Amino acid sequence: MSYFWSQLVRSVGMFSRAIRAFFQRLIVGAIASIRRVFNITRYAARAATTSLQSALAIAQKPTKREDYVETRRLFISKSLLLKVALILIAVGLVAYFLVWPFILSHFLTARFHVEDRRVPNWTGRVIVYSDKQKTVPIYAGKLEEGVLQGDGQEYDDQGRIAYEGQFVNGVRNGSGVAYADGIKIYEGQFADGIYEGSGRLFEDGLLAYEGQFSAGIYEGRGTLYDKGTLVYSGQFSKGIYAGQGTLYEDGDKVYEGNFKEGLPSGSGTSYRGGNKSYEGQFEEGLRSGMGKAYDETGRLTYDGGWAAGSYSGQGILYPVPGQQLEASFTEGEPDGSVRWSKNGKLYYEGDWSGNAPFGFGVLYNQAKKTIYAGQFAGGTLDGEWLLSLGVDDYRSALGEGQVKTAENPEGGFLISAPELGLTALCSYQTVAEDSRIYSVELGAPADANWVCLLPDTGHISPVNAELMHTGQKISALKWTAEGDAPSKLDLGGASKADQQMDRLLAAVGRVGGGGAAGAVSPSDGYMDPGPALAQCSSPEQAAELVDAMLLYWQQAERRAALGENLTRVETMLETAQADAAKGTDNEELLYSLTERKEKLEAEIQLCQTQQKKAELQASGDGVDALGQYALSGMLVYFNPGYADVSNLALTAIAYAQATGADANTAKLEARTKALLVELIEQYGQAEYARSRYDAASQHSQNAAAAYATGSSPVESWYEALSEQADARSDLTGVLAEFSRKANELNLLTGGWVSRNYNWKMEEFDEVFSAALPEPPGEEAEATDADASAEAATEEGEKNG
Repeated sequence: MSYFWSQLVRSVGMFSRAIRAFFQRLIVGAIASIRRVFNITRYAARAATTSLQSALAIAQKPTKREDYVETRRLFISKSLLLKVALILIAVGLVAYFLVWPFILSHFLTARFHVEDRRVPNWTGRVIVYSDKQKTVPIYAGKLEEGVLQGDGQEYDDQGRIAYEGQFVNGVRNGSGVAYADGIKIYEGQFADGIYEGSGRLFEDGLLAYEGQFSAGIYEGRGTLYDKGTLVYSGQFSKGIYAGQGTLYEDGDKVYEGNFKEGLPSGSGTSYRGGNKSYEGQFEEGLRSGMGKAYDETGRLTYDGGWAAGSYSGQGILYPVPGQQLEASFTEGEPDGSVRWSKNGKLYYEGDWSGNAPFGFGVLYNQAKKTIYAGQFAGGTLDGEWLLSLGVDDYRSALGEGQVKTAENPEGGFLISAPELGLTALCSYQTVAEDSRIYSVELGAPADANWVCLLPDTGHISPVNAELMHTGQKISALKWTAEGDAPSKLDLGGASKADQQMDRLLAAVGRVGGGGAAGAVSPSDGYMDPGPALAQCSSPEQAAELVDAMLLYWQQAERRAALGENLTRVETMLETAQADAAKGTDNEELLYSLTERKEKLEAEIQLCQTQQKKAELQASGDGVDALGQYALSGMLVYFNPGYADVSNLALTAIAYAQATGADANTAKLEARTKALLVELIEQYGQAEYARSRYDAASQHSQNAAAAYATGSSPVESWYEALSEQADARSDLTGVLAEFSRKANELNLLTGGWVSRNYNWKMEEFDEVFSAALPEPPGEEAEATDADASAEAATEEGEKNG
């Protein structure tokens, strides 16, 4: 099968070659016939052969008359004439075709019309004109076979010089000078008719460019001029600035550095007025990347990032000498927080807008301490924001700087920050109402060279122009809240119990007098205890009733003080629990307050138990419901140091003898002296307790004032009130104990205390009189006991 296919393919190939050869012979034959018909050379050769044969016949030696030309005198051989003619023709032809063209081409300049047929093949120096009159030249120079070579000139359609220089194959190549309208526009190297290599370009006769060319455009190093003034010197690419170069304006250098696509790009330095204005990175002619900017004096004004000609990214702005602003910039403006320093020290840190602080920021003094942390508006403090603060937050905003608090004579109190020149008028704080800021005034700060907050004093640029007075400097800015101005301080911190205690202290001896009649304590009822005392059947029962009343009053007073403390502890505990719910848990504080609460509740329970005990004791003496009596009237207070112990012992002895009791003189005298010593000791404790109570009261007043001005937390005031309540409770305990000792002495001496210090004198006299035996008669003399009692009374009055 393969053999069959191979034979078939071979047969087809042979057939195709035969057909191709047949047609090829036909075509070649037709072409040969056409060439013979149109072969001019063949016909010329035939004519030349015929002419040559004729000429040869004439040139043969004459043999007959017809071979001569007869003249009058001579016969001239035709062959000679032919030879002479041929020689003359030959000489003419040689002169015309060989000698003259040689001379013309080598020694003379030929002048041709552009349509002259000789031009395309001419070799030699020529001037070719566009008109037949040969007045408007087209080009001039040396032709080689009709093509300009070497030095030559070209002219425009008006015959003005257009180019003068070298040609290669009719095209400008090498050194030359080009003209436009007869004025030189280029001088330098050419290649294939365009500027190439070194050259100088001119505009209106003035140098416009000097440097390298490629393909007719600036390429490589060159210098560009504008009307003869230097514009640029450096590298070019494709006719535009590229690479290293220097740009000028009005002859002054304005930029030096890298260029790309005609614009500054990469590293470079710009200048203004002969001084450096920027040094850094450029992109598309704009400052972009990292760079430094300078003012007209050469002072650094900015160092950092740039984008599209504006500050962008991290950078440091130097607005005025000695100051710098560190920030992240966007479109030339600080974006977010900034750090403003003066003379190397941090001055401001915070938000910024435009040319001044705006938003939250922190001011520092020269000791690097915070003097303000809060809101700013337009480069100064935001007064509206300050008015919205509470006093505690306002003080917190003043940071670590010096803050002064003083009473305002017209009402309220002042919080001033001298370093800022800031003063706030505030209302006093109460438990029911928080302190509020009524007005804020910003004046000249203590150090105006450092702190500059008023709109016309030292901002980076003028701000708050609407606040400025024409032709005047602003001396202060003031913001005032709506509402009534603050009133004067009314502490109102002392409780009703403290006020009543003060009156009670006055009643029991502060302002003279001996008893507490008419005084009212917080635990007092409305009934006078005197009638109940007068109903006692014996001095012993009266003394026992007095002790019960004093115990009940003491425990009631203590219970009241403990109740006040419990209320405050519960309030503080609720606050602590609320804080814990907010995530600010203080376990130690919660535990301490809870423990105090439980302890106070236990102590109150103990007071209630003691009150029950006193009521049971009084009920045995026929008196119920001690709480309805004004029991503070049972107090007595005096200085026992003035009492004469000897006379007092005699009084006790006389009373014992009068009542028929055991009148052991030594025993009564010892007991009397011991009671007097105990009273003196208790008196000292009472005076100390009084001083402690006064100090606690003053501390409470100071704490109340501090709380009212917001300089101290409410917990401090509560602690001071609790200390005052404890001091009051201690004082009531000492007074009650003193009165119990005085009651015992009064019983021992038969009413000496009540008579000398007007202590329920009528009630005690009635009780003690009932205990004495009846006298033998109206005329009877006074007993020794009466005499002794009267003597003791006189002695007591004498001693005070």
